[in-house]
Amino acid sequence: MVLLGGCNPTSEQGASATRTKPSPVATVAKVLGKGHVPSSSRWASLAECDRALKAAGSRSAAPARIATWNVRYFPDGSADGADEAQHIDLDWLACSIALLNVDVLSVQEFKRTERAQKSAAELLDKLNQRSGRRYKLELAHCETDDVARPGIIYDEARSRVASVKTALSTDQKCSDAVPPELTAYVKLDGGPDFHLVVIHAPAGDRGDGHRKRQTFLQGLDRLITNLPRSNGDTDIVVTGDFNTSGCQDCQPKLDSVNETRRLGERISKFRVPLRLLPADRPCSFVLENEPMLLDHFLVSADMKGLAPSATAVVSGYCEEAQCKDVFPTSKAEKRLSDHCPVVLDLPRVARD
Repeated sequence: MVLLGGCNPTSEQGASATRTKPSPVATVAKVLGKGHVPSSSRWASLAECDRALKAAGSRSAAPARIATWNVRYFPDGSADGADEAQHIDLDWLACSIALLNVDVLSVQEFKRTERAQKSAAELLDKLNQRSGRRYKLELAHCETDDVARPGIIYDEARSRVASVKTALSTDQKCSDAVPPELTAYVKLDGGPDFHLVVIHAPAGDRGDGHRKRQTFLQGLDRLITNLPRSNGDTDIVVTGDFNTSGCQDCQPKLDSVNETRRLGERISKFRVPLRLLPADRPCSFVLENEPMLLDHFLVSADMKGLAPSATAVVSGYCEEAQCKDVFPTSKAEKRLSDHCPVVLDLPRVARD
């Protein structure tokens, strides 16, 4: 074919031009000031996730890896579960966790109702089939099965998890407003040994929610002080949803960035000092185009082998949309969670 007024492109050049041509939907999203999840993304559909997982193949040489993910009100997708269109897509969630390729995943908002337990067993079956690994689930205990609580999904072959306990950092009864904490001692194959604490701090961007988070941090300080006494290991990882959303009616007003900064300052003064690891993106949650980094990793200030430059990596549609609201509304937000997973690679070290 001859093009008038120019040279003939090679087939490679023509293919490149086709690939880089922006989609109409992406163009509209840009005009609206929003992010876009390409239809080819694993966060766009189950089919694309399965395609990406198949392309990834075996990754047995992956680093020791942990992650955290608030999976909204598993398995209902909402507090009451009335809208079936919001129920968690178990196949897609299993595929997404398999692609994260983690040894331990801390989760939040998992219920223990009869339906939730059945769904959790189904999720693990699907996850193990897709990943070729052997994952188990441990959840914090709460008197009421309907309470959304934290837990861990871990690979039995790559991690040994012991001393799993439930704690409550406040004097109040366990509830959705006051979830318990889960603690465990984790040994990763080729990676570090450490005490793991999975949390879900009180929510709310008003004064009451902010005050509850400060009370929660007081309790967290007491909780982690006792961990090294059990076996002498001072390495600690605290992770989960810290709900650092800011405080709109505080004086002065506090945004998510500054509450996160204050969190880092406060934990550095704990009796067992911790440090807040930075993330590569300023969001694990986006509300009305405002990015918020709610999900964090805190580690003991002198944790063995962990470089000062260690950084958590935000995944999910937050990464794809570059911390903006998604146009059109993300299917992953509807069927997986309104939070995005955050991943941390740990050093491969000799056993402590």
